[in-house]
Order: sequence, then structure tokens, then C-alpha cells
Amino acid sequence: MAVKKNFENYDVICFDMWQTIAETKVPTFLEMARILNTDIKSVVYLLQNDGFFLQRGGFENIQRIIEKHFAGKCDQAAIKKVLDLFKEAPKKAYITEKGRALLEECYESGKPLVLISNVDQYSFEVFPEREYLDSRFDRFYLSYELGMSKPDLRIFEKIRRDYDTKYSKMLFIGDDNKNDKVPAERLGIDFILVE
Repeated sequence: MAVKKNFENYDVICFDMWQTIAETKVPTFLEMARILNTDIKSVVYLLQNDGFFLQRGGFENIQRIIEKHFAGKCDQAAIKKVLDLFKEAPKKAYITEKGRALLEECYESGKPLVLISNVDQYSFEVFPEREYLDSRFDRFYLSYELGMSKPDLRIFEKIRRDYDTKYSKMLFIGDDNKNDKVPAERLGIDFILVE
């Protein structure tokens, strides 16, 4: 995906990570229900109502939620299998072809690139293409380090201050309306939606 944007108008270009430039395959609700020998509705209900997000809660939160809810109801081997799938998922994550092309186009502009992600520490540390990220991004703004996650406007305020710029001189590229587009537009940050 070529952005074909005049980057001269910006002091900093911000990127979301998951589904914008990188992908990972976490177990689906259906896979979990099959392994745990339970109905899909209970898995969906549990994970949605416990505020579960892989990138926000991290592996420890996933483990706590699954073990708490399914202990005594499911075979321990099944619980372990589901947890193993979650633990291995970040190790199999990758930068998409489209994501790499987009990153390279922005990198060639010479403008500083920053990564904003609701990633947990484990997933970021084991990300297979971490060296590539390090070579392209000027800074990382990660929820586990900041103690806040998108769509929190304070993240964008921190970036604005760190780069001594105005919101109107920032560009944010993301894939999610709620966590990416809405906060950017509320602050007057130019936004590109990646689909």
C-alpha cells in the first residue's frame, strides 16, 4: 500500500503495530472452544466481559482468566494447550508485505517514525522481526511501558511534547477506528486508515 502523501508537512509519522504493519495468529474463539470442549458462546462471553485483549492484558492476564474460569471444568491438558497456543503466537508474528512497503515508503522520507502499540512486554520482546523495527523506528510508545493504552490521548500528547511539535504536524497510520482514528482526529492529527 503506497501512502503517496507529502511527508514534508509532518514532523513525525506514527504507526500502530498490529494489523497495520504486523500480524499474529492468536487462537480463535472456535479453536479454544473445541480444545476446551465447551461451547463457543461461553468462550466469547468470558473473554469479552473480562476485558480481554491479547495486546493489553499480556500472557499473564490470559493465563489468569482462562485458568480461573476453566479450572475444574476442563481437563488441565486442554487448558495448557490453549495457553501454549497463546504463548507461541507472538513468536510467529511477522511484518506483512504491505506493512513493510508502507514502512519503507515513510522511512525514506527521512522523518522520524514512532511506533504506538497496545502490546504487552512478552509479545514485543519475542517479536521475530524486532531488529527490523529497531532499525526503522526512532522511538517506541508501548502500553506496558507507558501504563496506558490507546485510545488514551495522553500518549499522543507525550509524542507531541517529545518531538516539540503541533498535532497538525503529526501523521498517524493505523487500522482501528476506536483506538487509532478517533483519538487522532479528536486532536487534529492527520490519519490514514489501513485496511
